[in-house]
This record gives sequence, C-alpha cells and structure tokens, in this order.
Amino acid sequence: MKCKEIQEVLLTDYLDGMMNEQNRREAEAHLSSCVYCKEFMEIAMESTVEPFKNAPKLSLSHEKIWQRIKEEIISEEKTAAGAGFLSELASSFKNIFAVRMALASAIVAVIVVAAVVFLNPVGQNQTVKNTTSDESIQYLASIIDELSSTTTEEEEGYGTEIEKYFL
Repeated sequence: MKCKEIQEVLLTDYLDGMMNEQNRREAEAHLSSCVYCKEFMEIAMESTVEPFKNAPKLSLSHEKIWQRIKEEIISEEKTAAGAGFLSELASSFKNIFAVRMALASAIVAVIVVAAVVFLNPVGQNQTVKNTTSDESIQYLASIIDELSSTTTEEEEGYGTEIEKYFL
C-alpha cells in the first residue's frame, strides 16, 4: 500500500478497529517501515481517539449503530426531498417578485424622465440661461468700467526707464 492509501485507511477502519486482519497486517508493516506514516498515525490517535478515551461506552452493537445511521440518512433524504419542492416553490415566488420589482423600477424611471422632459420645455430653460449670462456679462462690464475710471496716470506705471521707453 502507498502512503496516501495507508493514511486514508488509518483514519477510517484502523482507528475504529473495523479493518480485516490481512489489511491490518499490511498497514502495520507499512507503519513499521515509514516514519512519515507512523507520525501521521500518532497525530491521528491524539486528535481523534484520545479525546474520547474517557467517554462513556455505548452498549449498542455495531449493527444497531449502522442501522440507526442508515435510518437517519433515509429520514434526512425524505425531508430534503419534501424541502426541495417547497424551496423550489419559494424560489419561484422570489424570482417572480424580483422580476416584478425590476419592471416596476424601470417604469418609474421612464415616467420620471418623461416628466422632466415634458414639464420643462427647452425654450424656458434657454431663456433662463440667456438671462443669467446677459446679467453676468453686464455685471463684469460694470466692474471693469469702474476699475478703469479710477486708475490715474501714476498708477499706470512704476516710473522706470524701460517703461518710459516702451510707453
């Protein structure tokens, strides 16, 4: 057996004591020659067997335990089958609701855009914009006029020779 196979068997049948005699001998022979798998076995024992060493022992046979496990699996499958139908039904309702919400949102968006376009004609907006720009231009022109009328000859230059030459 290879290390990977041994490790899988160690975690399942070997630790549970459910391994047949031939496979048990092969596993023990491998453990005696492979340090890595021996260390793996020690770690597996510490983490899976040791914590339950002091736990109370059950008086059930292996057959009864396996029978209960099978019954539990079957009951879970039946529950899952019933829940599968109900969950699909609920999922269908959720999908329908999501589609309706998306459609309603799209309709509201179209109505809002249409209201903005039809209730605010382009001509009115242009008039407001033109008035605002005309007023701004007039205001800036008045400021420039005030500044130019308050400047004197002395303020026009610094009195340097180069200014006199070019002016």
